Amino acid sequence: MAKTEYGVWLKTNNAEKLVYTDTMMACQRYTEIETAKNPALAHKWRIGLLSKVRVSLLTKTGPVIIAAFDSETDAAFYVNDFIKVNNIEQNEIDIEIAA
Repeated sequence: MAKTEYGVWLKTNNAEKLVYTDTMMACQRYTEIETAKNPALAHKWRIGLLSKVRVSLLTKTGPVIIAAFDSETDAAFYVNDFIKVNNIEQNEIDIEIAA
């Protein structure tokens, strides 16, 4: 199993945002640390398997998964919006399909 098979989503009013990816244990640890910093987050986390279509932002330290989707179409729409909103180049973001 690959290292980044799990994700942590932060639940907001009507949406969820992927905030961290790693192993299941690392994701649990992440939520514990963040909840200790801000107890109001105690019931706003969801840990789960990442969907197969993953969007990565290329950083100086390597790619960082910023979103995961069930379909390539949804991922492509997300990438399009992300590029426009964040004013980045197409080559700074990548869509991968996990095995």
